[in-house]
Amino acid sequence: MSVEEVFYIPRDTKIFIIYDRSSFDDMFIRDKTIHSFEYYGFNNISLQPLLDVDVINNSQEELGFPSLNTPMSRFTTTEIQQWYTFTNVLRKARALQKHFLVVFSGTSIGSDIPREVFDHPFYGIRKGIYSFSSSEADRQVKRIINHPQINETVKNHLLNLHKYILPK
Repeated sequence: MSVEEVFYIPRDTKIFIIYDRSSFDDMFIRDKTIHSFEYYGFNNISLQPLLDVDVINNSQEELGFPSLNTPMSRFTTTEIQQWYTFTNVLRKARALQKHFLVVFSGTSIGSDIPREVFDHPFYGIRKGIYSFSSSEADRQVKRIINHPQINETVKNHLLNLHKYILPK
């Protein structure tokens, strides 16, 4: 363990960056997000493009989980794609058996992340940067899949879920 990792989260922490590959603007800000993490020495970055509508329409076969109750009357297509992509990221990340970060494109790390963030199962580090333990990811996946009707966007869900937000 390096001296940096005594005070800050490990540099090999898995970081999942969710972005919209159909948006030039989002691709541009995704690259800024990547560079902000690389600046602090993080290199275990996994790019997670929003899932295609065809994959979502066949979620049971394609993703291994049933359709989420995200009504088209309440959400845009992009917001529905964000829910499915977020849920799929959490499903994959459970296997890590350690903390990981979920980041939305356009978010900059701003400053290094204190190690005590990992003392919590979920931590809202900044708007757009969230830390999860594998057990919290599992809990969230079950909650999302079994929810009778999802009524808020993923980003609002995370803002409402957070117990902690580090000062900027």
